Amino acid sequence: MGDNDEIAALRARLRALEGAVEYSSTRLGDVFQLPPMLSNLMRLLLAVPTVTNVMVRKITGQPKAAISRLRRHMKKHKIHIYSRRYVGYWIEDKDKARIRAYVEAKEAS
Repeated sequence: MGDNDEIAALRARLRALEGAVEYSSTRLGDVFQLPPMLSNLMRLLLAVPTVTNVMVRKITGQPKAAISRLRRHMKKHKIHIYSRRYVGYWIEDKDKARIRAYVEAKEAS
């Protein structure tokens, strides 16, 4: 990976982090009717490409149960949380864009 590619990747990651930070857990909780712990978990999923079990443990002591609950909440919005053993959890970029659009639409109304 060249310097320009690395800089471009870092800039893209910074934009993603800035976008996720602007959505407070309260805003996500209100829009998607999530309890605070699941709102924080959703913010984390929006902020980084892949969330590990260690990262989820910093929010809750039971990562699998928390992800399961969040999946149930988001299923009605057709948002899928993917996972791979030994890798972690993630939301596809197209779904992240849908979440952001949904939050903005709810706030505009």
